[in-house]
Amino acid sequence: MSAFDNKKVYSSVRWEEVERRSFDASEIAQVERAKVTRGDYGLNCCFFMKGGGEIFFPFSKASVVVEGSEIDIRELDYIILEREGKRIERVEPK
Repeated sequence: MSAFDNKKVYSSVRWEEVERRSFDASEIAQVERAKVTRGDYGLNCCFFMKGGGEIFFPFSKASVVVEGSEIDIRELDYIILEREGKRIERVEPK
C-alpha cells in the first residue's frame, strides 16, 4: 500500500481571474458597514447588511488587512476566479 493511495489529489491548474470590479452604487447602498473577520480558511470581509444579516466574502491571498478593522466597501475590488468550470468570489483592497 502506498502512502498516496487514499489521499485527495488537488488540481495543479491555477485559478484564473475572470472578473475584477468595484462594488457598484446599488451594492454599496445595501451595506451598513464592513469588517475584517477570521474564518476557517483565513480572513473574510463581513458585510453587515442594512436589511439585516451578514454576508461574508473571503479576502484574496494578496490582501493585506488587519483582523478586526473596519473597511470601506468603496476601497474593495470584487473578484471572480475560475478553474475547471468552478467559480469562487474574493475581495481585495484596491
